[in-house]
Amino acid sequence: MTRKIAAGLFVVLFASALLFAAAQKTPSWKPYLSSKYGLEISYPANWQFIPGYQNDDGKPPSPGQHPAFAGETRDLFGLEMDGPTQSQEGGGSFDDGAIVDVQITGTSGTVEDWNMKPDGQWYLRQSTPSDWVKLHTSSGPGAGLRRVAVDANGFTGAIQVVCMESNPCKPFEELGAAYRTLPSGRVLLVSWDREAGGNDLSYQKYFLPMLSSFKMLQ
Repeated sequence: MTRKIAAGLFVVLFASALLFAAAQKTPSWKPYLSSKYGLEISYPANWQFIPGYQNDDGKPPSPGQHPAFAGETRDLFGLEMDGPTQSQEGGGSFDDGAIVDVQITGTSGTVEDWNMKPDGQWYLRQSTPSDWVKLHTSSGPGAGLRRVAVDANGFTGAIQVVCMESNPCKPFEELGAAYRTLPSGRVLLVSWDREAGGNDLSYQKYFLPMLSSFKMLQ
């Protein structure tokens, strides 16, 4: 049984590497470079690119919004791609598409993010990278749940797939998170949230290839 699971995981990761190699040969992927942190990671060029909050250093949050910086953890960038049935009306629910968030911690490797107490007061939550993965891959009930371990290109994490139908699985939602510890002690965090809707934006096509694309700058 263990051999079958390991073989299946190898096939998934090998396939993702092939997908990224193909993506690099087309103009559909472009690199994000950070000279400050000495890293590069590629992403689909046709997805909406959302810059981090570097220009908001020290500014208080808008009403009802979390502060731009959570301790030493920084938002590098985010990505969004709507599926064909996603409503474009402002304030509508997100039910067809995918979202990626890329963050980096301070040199302690502690993940820090803002949360709100019941009384409306903000507090800084601190967690380990492994606890951060658990937090980002917990989902509600479905006809079936499938959990896939991520161990690729130095990243550790998991993907939880919620199925509308269990045999075979018809994906309803995918929640993924993976981290990689850098030589500086900082930890790169990449999260994935897909609402299946009418799209084919699977984690095999986009999330795993993004992780495979990461490299340190010389």
